[in-house]
Amino acid sequence: AIGIVERHHQLLREFIRTLRRESEFQECNIDVLCAIATMLHNAQISNVDGQTPAHRAYGRAPRIPM
Repeated sequence: AIGIVERHHQLLREFIRTLRRESEFQECNIDVLCAIATMLHNAQISNVDGQTPAHRAYGRAPRIPM
C-alpha cells in the first residue's frame, strides 16, 4: 500500500515540475500548484478500467474549469 502512495506522490511531483516550466504557472504558489496537480491526477483515465479516479469516487466525470 505504501508503494501506491509513493507512486501517487511521484506523479504529483511530476505534474508540479511540469507546471512550473509553463510561463502562466511560474508565479503560482505551491498550494495552487498542488490543487492543479491533484485535479490533473483525478482527471486521468485509467488504462485498467477506462475511468478516472473522480468518476469512480463520485460517479461522474470531473468538472474541469476552463
